[in-house]
Amino acid sequence: MARDLYRGFYVSKAMDRKIERRRWTWRRLIFILVAGVGVVWVALAVRNGAYTRRLRVDADRLQIATVKEGPFQEYLPVTGEVVPLKTVYLDAVQGGRVEEVYVAEGALVKAGDRLLKLGNSNLLMDIMDRDAELYQQSNNLRNTQLALEQNRVLMAQRRLEIDYTLRDKRRRLQSLKSLQADGLVPANDLALAQDDYDYYSRLQKLTAEAERQEARYREGQVRQLETSLRQMESNLAVARSNLDGLSIRAPVSGQVTSLDAEVGESKRPGQRLGQVDVLDGFKVRARVDEHYLPRLRLRQLATWEEDGQGFTLVVDRISPEVSAGRCDVDLRFQGEQPSGIRRGQTLRLRLQLSDLARAVLLPKGGFLQDTGGRWVFVLDRSGSRATRRPIRIGLGNPRELEVLEGLTPGERVVVSPYTDFEDAQELVIQ
Repeated sequence: MARDLYRGFYVSKAMDRKIERRRWTWRRLIFILVAGVGVVWVALAVRNGAYTRRLRVDADRLQIATVKEGPFQEYLPVTGEVVPLKTVYLDAVQGGRVEEVYVAEGALVKAGDRLLKLGNSNLLMDIMDRDAELYQQSNNLRNTQLALEQNRVLMAQRRLEIDYTLRDKRRRLQSLKSLQADGLVPANDLALAQDDYDYYSRLQKLTAEAERQEARYREGQVRQLETSLRQMESNLAVARSNLDGLSIRAPVSGQVTSLDAEVGESKRPGQRLGQVDVLDGFKVRARVDEHYLPRLRLRQLATWEEDGQGFTLVVDRISPEVSAGRCDVDLRFQGEQPSGIRRGQTLRLRLQLSDLARAVLLPKGGFLQDTGGRWVFVLDRSGSRATRRPIRIGLGNPRELEVLEGLTPGERVVVSPYTDFEDAQELVIQ
């Protein structure tokens, strides 16, 4: 009987463990089922927007702007410097030593006034050598012309003698022919007379041809010498003009705003000596970032305001050269020019990059660096919540952005930086 009781006790324990394992299996199945349902619910909630990551922020930390509709124009703020309308630079055509300086920087001069004088001994020696060569070439020309005239006289004298002898031989031949017909002259005398006549006749032709060839040769020599003489005279005139160039004169009437020359200083050919500004008017020279170079064009407008008065400028020149990532743009005043501006004055301009048009506008703010203009936080009507919303922007200027999609006039937007809450979906404003 004790054995039966002992066996029953162990059978009961085995049954209890089996039932417990079944209960544990069901609990795990129920837990997995509940967890799966929860995951699916969270996923659906996130997908349907039912689950939102909210972030509480203080209202004092936010900058809020209202979307509006109005005129919009893209412009670029640039800083320009007032420069003369025309500047003439003074360069040393010939190098030399500064001997005299007649004016100082800032002086008003008229065209032709002497500014400074350079000395160049090498240039003076060169001119003296050219003068000597020109004199020698002139003598050669005169000698050749004299020799040509003497030769012409000699050839004419010789031709005269040959013509005289030929006429005498013709008369003798004709006389002998008459006498030989009467049998009074031997045939040998007539033949000799005929030979003399033929000789002088050919000699006359050869002399005439030699005279023509000699004349052509001498005339060619004279032409060459005359051409060489003219070339030397031209070179000498250039050398003398270079000598005159050592005396630097004002090319135009105006103000000497720069003069880099001290007595005794040596200047190289082509070295900048100074400049003269024409005081008829001014223009503005601005340096624009090369990023905007494709959008620049002639006749483009810019505006400048001073003491509540606006002035319009127009792009007159765009430099093709880019230096340090910027290019020079010259602008002229259109219409009335301000009376109070001075050379070197700095002006802050608005260079217009687009035409004026109506658009939905959003003020610029720190959010632009964080989102790139792809999304913003838009406040609800109560102003206590701001929801993240995608937008699309177009052009912009330093103050406003053109909104193409996502916002309507009257809506309020958080425009302060989003650095601390750019991962949030909704802001709870306290």
